Formats: sequence, C-alpha cells, structure tokens
Amino acid sequence: MDRRSTGEIDDPLYWIFNNVMFEMSVAFELKNRIVDKDGRRIFFKKQEELLGVLSKKWQQKREREHIQILARAPFDDLASLRAIYCGELRKQGYPEDELKRLAYEKYPKNTVEK
Repeated sequence: MDRRSTGEIDDPLYWIFNNVMFEMSVAFELKNRIVDKDGRRIFFKKQEELLGVLSKKWQQKREREHIQILARAPFDDLASLRAIYCGELRKQGYPEDELKRLAYEKYPKNTVEK
C-alpha cells in the first residue's frame, strides 16, 4: 500500500492501469519466456504496448520509467540460466558459497547491452 498525491488528473488513472498492465505483462512473459533472455525484455515491451492502447502519453511515460530502471539494473540475459545451474549444483551437493562463483564462471554477466 502506498500514498500518492498529484496535481494531474490523469495520474490516478495511469497508476491504476499501470498496475493492471503490469500483471498482464508478467503473465504474458511467463507464457512466452525465453530462458537465455532477461524476462524484462518481453515484459517491459508488452507493458508499454498495452498502455499504448489506452494512451500514447502513458506508453511514453512507462518507456521513460523503464529506461530509468535499466540505468540502475541493466538487462542480464543469463540470469535464468545461472539460477537453473545453481539449482542443479545444489542438488549435487555443492556448498552454497560455491554456487554463485561457479554459475558466474559458466554464465558470465552481460558486458555489452544488446
């Protein structure tokens, strides 16, 4: 729960529909997941597309918000593969403190944005 205030009449509708489109976009990404791609590539695009059906202004606003998110936390296409690999290593009995090192050794973090 959060409390927001605004001087813009459009903002409350954006907040509501942004949350609805978030849920729809997450469901879409789960059904269309690509294991070696950061799920946000699909999710962000879908959320922007859905908001754009309602308002081009909302679509552009969400695109700017996604750019800000990616500036702090860039796409990491191999994160899912690392997680799967960690699970496999865990089942084989590897100690927890080794999992991350081995996973990043096999699936390094992206160094170039695609």
